[in-house]
Amino acid sequence: MSEKKEVKQLVKEEAIDEENEDEQVEEKEDETTNDDSDEDDSDYEVIDVTENPLYQVLSAFFETEEGENVCDILKNLTSAVEENTKMMGKLLKGKK
Repeated sequence: MSEKKEVKQLVKEEAIDEENEDEQVEEKEDETTNDDSDEDDSDYEVIDVTENPLYQVLSAFFETEEGENVCDILKNLTSAVEENTKMMGKLLKGKK
């Protein structure tokens, strides 16, 4: 099987797995809501997605080796450009 087909198959399998997980989570939420409605809502289950094949494929594209994601990098880049623009504006105003 080619890599493209393997990735497509992984994505399909993952979508099916996610649907099943969503159904299970909804069932658990219904049980939780009915059983202990007066408890604190801060109780939640942490799910480790690092073993998920889809996560592994997407993280190769959207994360650095240090764990920074594309959104953080773009935010930092935008901030740097804005700061540079302000400094250039001040420099140009000073030369007039």
